[in-house]
Amino acid sequence: MIGMKQVMTRADNEQTDSSSTSAPIEVVRSDAVSESAVHMQIIEWVEKTLRHADKPNASVSIKIVDLDEMILLNTTFRQKNMPTNVLSFPFEKATSSGAFVEVEAEMENFIGDIAICDAVVKTEADAQSKSYEQHFAHLTVHGVLHLLGFDHIDESEAAEMENNEIAILAMMGFANPYVTDLKDVKNDHE
Repeated sequence: MIGMKQVMTRADNEQTDSSSTSAPIEVVRSDAVSESAVHMQIIEWVEKTLRHADKPNASVSIKIVDLDEMILLNTTFRQKNMPTNVLSFPFEKATSSGAFVEVEAEMENFIGDIAICDAVVKTEADAQSKSYEQHFAHLTVHGVLHLLGFDHIDESEAAEMENNEIAILAMMGFANPYVTDLKDVKNDHE
């Protein structure tokens, strides 16, 4: 099993905002990923995204992974033997009645897991002339929106998802992530 260190849980995140969610949000990082002050902001970003989507009680688990683990995940779940920036794994309730009733009751508000590759975030941020913090916030919002059912398969869905990302990031004080001084930087996830 690949090692990991817990960064923070919702209970650790002291908030003064009375509209803050009380649902569990867990952030862990692979042992190979260095600790960063940016990682400590993830819970706040998740909470703001969930409130924007009117899902403040949703629960999410995020793992910050290294290149090797992201390649393994991307190969296993998307059949792409290469790293990507973020992967979202929406929680699917069991189809059989009764088999997992107790577990599902405990996970009633759980919407899924997200893996974010720290090294890819840094590389893309540099290539797009963005701060590491801004790009990490964008990919966190992007991953949560996927868990909430948003997608970018067709143009209308992509526009809706991007508009939500832009609005949420603006609430956090970040610029539109789709405007850069560079030519469009295409990555594996888009």
